[in-house]
Amino acid sequence: VGEDRIYRLAKHYCENGLTPIENHSGGRRETKHVLSFKDAENTVNYIKNYAVDHALALPGRVPGYWRQDVLLLPSSHTKTFVYGRYKEAVLADDRTVGMSTFFSLWQQLAPNVLCCKPMTDLCWECQKSMTLIYRSVNITEEQKSERLIRMEGHLERVRQEREFYKALVRDAREVCQSLQNVQLIMLYQIEQ
Repeated sequence: VGEDRIYRLAKHYCENGLTPIENHSGGRRETKHVLSFKDAENTVNYIKNYAVDHALALPGRVPGYWRQDVLLLPSSHTKTFVYGRYKEAVLADDRTVGMSTFFSLWQQLAPNVLCCKPMTDLCWECQKSMTLIYRSVNITEEQKSERLIRMEGHLERVRQEREFYKALVRDAREVCQSLQNVQLIMLYQIEQ
């Protein structure tokens, strides 16, 4: 340590007491471009809400995924597609993040939300319909629209089944909670 540094440290501690020396050279934290906590939180909340609305929760552990709480978005909902929907959904007074920041926030703070790779959806009907749509190059517009309508009908049916499943899970939780309350009441009465 040189004499100049020792002199500056002694002068700082004599004038300010035992306080840390602050570096006023700027840096990333003081710029106007830094992402605030609120902006990051809004972005991650959007990703999680989007997953709740559109993703399929995998029951139990599935080979190829090391997490058990995986939410799989349909193969048509890529990260770029979700980012486009995010930009449309952000209010005028809120700040949008860039695409690379959106992807890195997704990877860091919502790693359980995954985009399904094409042709790996769990449902056989979805795989078959997607194959027909991908291979609809040399067919008429009527046949293409018929295939798309059939796929949309299937997706609507899947959405209804998912809502029914969620309702059953919610009802089962309520029943378990009420049974637990009854057991606690009975245990309390036995003890007295």
